[in-house]
Amino acid sequence: MRRQIKLCLITAWLTAALIVLFMGTNLCVSTDEACFAAGETMFLFMLLLSFPAGIVFLLISMSFLESSSVHYPSDYIIAWFIMTGGGCLQWFIVVPRLLEGRQLTILDLKRNVQPSNTIAVDVRSSAVRERKLFRRISAFDRQGRSPLERIISRQL
Repeated sequence: MRRQIKLCLITAWLTAALIVLFMGTNLCVSTDEACFAAGETMFLFMLLLSFPAGIVFLLISMSFLESSSVHYPSDYIIAWFIMTGGGCLQWFIVVPRLLEGRQLTILDLKRNVQPSNTIAVDVRSSAVRERKLFRRISAFDRQGRSPLERIISRQL
């Protein structure tokens, strides 16, 4: 189960990153202005996909570009590759190693299986506890009124 969740999360992250690449390179081919807008959008989305480490890799990718923004498809692909590499490093290598020893807490709701490591505690003490005698309230009286109807009729 845990392996399937990991696989689904990895697939979703990589799919989102590839969508950013394909849509941006599609726009970059048309004009320089469209490539500039696509580059700004790519930086935003890739920053969100790889947030904590994304800031560092955003600065690294800006240092590889000649200008401070994307004007050509090759600049777009280089910046995307650096930011995606940083996101993969963060989410697929660093974070799993940090969370390696921790397990997910799940509810074991199987009725037929008894837990093997639980200790049953006797709730009753050696002395027999006396039950408190509660005044029983009947559900309906002879006239068919409920307890709420009887209280309301008393107050009126």
